[in-house]
Amino acid sequence: MNVLYNAGSIPSALMAAALNEQDLLCRIFGKCLAGGELDREVGNLIGTGGPGGSNKLFTYARYNNQLNAEGLKMLGLTHIKPEDVQMLDSVEYINQLQAVGQAVATNVKAEYFDGFV
Repeated sequence: MNVLYNAGSIPSALMAAALNEQDLLCRIFGKCLAGGELDREVGNLIGTGGPGGSNKLFTYARYNNQLNAEGLKMLGLTHIKPEDVQMLDSVEYINQLQAVGQAVATNVKAEYFDGFV
């Protein structure tokens, strides 16, 4: 890899690191109800206690689905091309983006909102 490649990849690497750190912190301090495995060491932190005890400060759920061929296949959306939905501001493919959102929404459970309404 050359210097230009590294310079171009630094912003996305920093964004990914920030996303992962914020997700981890929210799972540690919040009561995590949904979310994939962070890594093999930490797991998903669903049902774990907070620092210094079991009191959690807020409720947290995370839905991260990959917008690549494998991720779309897991959602049952093999008819959607990944490159059409990877740009989240692509109004040309709003119907496909809505289909992704609807597929992900099937993972949300009504009991996650118990105590809020």
